[in-house]
Amino acid sequence: MRSSLSYALFALVLFTVTWGLTASPRPDSGTVPALRVETLTIQPVLVRPQLTLSGRVEPWKSALLSAQVSAPVRSRLKQLGEPVREGELILQLDPEQAQLQTRQAEAALGQAQAGYARLQADLKHSQAQVLSQSRVAAAGLTSARAAHQKQIHLTRPQELAAARAEWQAARAQRDQNGREQQRFEMLWKEGAISDQDMERSRLALDLSQRREISARQSFQLAQEGSRGEDRTGAQANLQTAQAGWQLAQAGGLQTEALRHQLGENGALLERQQASLQESRLLLERHQIRAPFAGRVLEVLVERGDAVRPGTTLCRIGQIDRVKVRFDVPEQVRPQLRPHQAVQVQATSLPGQVFQGEIGQLGYQADNQSHTFPVEIVLSNPQQKLLPNMQTRLQLPVGPGQKRILVPVSSLAFDGGLSYVYVIENGQARRREVVVGPLQQGELVTLEEGLKAGDRLALQPFRLSPGLAVQPQ
Repeated sequence: MRSSLSYALFALVLFTVTWGLTASPRPDSGTVPALRVETLTIQPVLVRPQLTLSGRVEPWKSALLSAQVSAPVRSRLKQLGEPVREGELILQLDPEQAQLQTRQAEAALGQAQAGYARLQADLKHSQAQVLSQSRVAAAGLTSARAAHQKQIHLTRPQELAAARAEWQAARAQRDQNGREQQRFEMLWKEGAISDQDMERSRLALDLSQRREISARQSFQLAQEGSRGEDRTGAQANLQTAQAGWQLAQAGGLQTEALRHQLGENGALLERQQASLQESRLLLERHQIRAPFAGRVLEVLVERGDAVRPGTTLCRIGQIDRVKVRFDVPEQVRPQLRPHQAVQVQATSLPGQVFQGEIGQLGYQADNQSHTFPVEIVLSNPQQKLLPNMQTRLQLPVGPGQKRILVPVSSLAFDGGLSYVYVIENGQARRREVVVGPLQQGELVTLEEGLKAGDRLALQPFRLSPGLAVQPQ
């Protein structure tokens, strides 16, 4: 009995001590310090409703290069995606056939040039010869006429002197024509002059020989004193001189014929030059070059492929500057103007905003959708925006309204609920919110849950309800 009472008293004392230790406050040295967090004081801002449009990136300039000749592809000098400079070779078509045509055209042009040069030389020589013969013939005719008159009117000493001078001149002309005939004979054998030139030279020599014989006979008659015979010789000499003049005039006709032939050969030369130019142009068309600097966006042929005129070979585009086309509703069109600054985002590049401006505005709505085409121009020096990328354009529409905007990073989610943490009396308080549309700059609109003056915690993942915090 005494043992049971002692055990009960011991248990009561132990319970009292244990309860006292549990209920007594902990000393201050064991208190957890408040967590320092970044906060944002909520202030409503004026927000205009946004219209989000979708578009595709296009190169600033784009060229689809096609074959202009029929030939197999010899080599690809540029691969897909490689940069190219203006005029740089991209593809080489097999130029063997074009090279053959060019060599043939060069040979034909060389022959035409040589023939034209020969005709020029023949014409120049013929003109000089006709001029010389005309002068000689004119001098001979004048001399013959004078001699004929002398035989009629002059005294014997004067007739004798005139006959001697006429004979000497005729003999000199004969010797000159003889030397000319020898030179023409050599040129004719070499093929340097025509048969007509050779025949004309022979006639001139024959005429000068006859003139020399006539002049000698006239001189001999003058020495013998036979006036009647002198007159006969003078008359014959005059007839010979007239024939020589007529022959000189015939040489002028030959010169005209050479000039006409030279004109025809000049026309042939021009045709050969045009043919060579065309062959060289055809040869150049076997080289596919970049019309401007950019990148190879598409290659549609491989080495060895046979192509023909119109076959698409490759596409290049300039993408250090790009454009995006959007279709804008007709109620928004009046709010836009050329060169208006806008911001564009790419679906595949979250968080990045690209500054641009309106380059072109459509002035006719689509019959079905009643939208206007708008072209946005963007500088793209780092070439992050690539052709056919999906983009978004947000345009403000309607009057502005006071709205609460918070960073997307301040939101937390629990199942289908969205919530934030606000700081109240030094503690984190969880508050459910209704999220509205996303705004530019990674901000989101809150329709319900916060009011002006609330202090929002910017790092919700570090917090829990009732946690002591110290705002920064």
